[in-house]
Amino acid sequence: TLKATGLLALVSDKRDHEKSEGTFSERFVPQRYTRTRSKGKKTKTWVVNFNYESQVVDSKGHNFEVSYPLVGELLDRMIYQLQIAVDSKFASQRERYGIADRRKRKEYLVERLAAEKLETVLGPLATERIERRKNDQQKTVFWLAPKLHWLPVKVEHQDDGELTVATLLEIKFNAQP
Repeated sequence: TLKATGLLALVSDKRDHEKSEGTFSERFVPQRYTRTRSKGKKTKTWVVNFNYESQVVDSKGHNFEVSYPLVGELLDRMIYQLQIAVDSKFASQRERYGIADRRKRKEYLVERLAAEKLETVLGPLATERIERRKNDQQKTVFWLAPKLHWLPVKVEHQDDGELTVATLLEIKFNAQP
């Protein structure tokens, strides 16, 4: 869930909540993606269902309902970020990710940039910087920390001059038996 905080909360009451459901076995296989955006008293929800049996993606939201072919490896708008982390862990040079978007399949192109040392609340961390650029107006940059199992410790998204920054503030790993 992303929520405006600090000074931004004084001018924006926008809140986004995303949820990705699916399985993982060497790669992520999404089953359902839900995004809810609240602004003031208005709430809009968008749901994508991946139907592997019929090879169809069903997408439904405010004022639209579409279906399109589920062709090739397809991820949702949230889980692709973790797939990039998994691919980075195994030194994959993959640059293209098929994404189930609102009304159609999209292709996200990523570029693996130089390693960077990033100052975080957890202390300085060695990170790998990865960028997804749609055009000059829209890009997303991820800083993945190998020491933290390649989790994104910082994400910046720029869209038409508006910058959103998400940073990891805390991390807890559960002990596995």
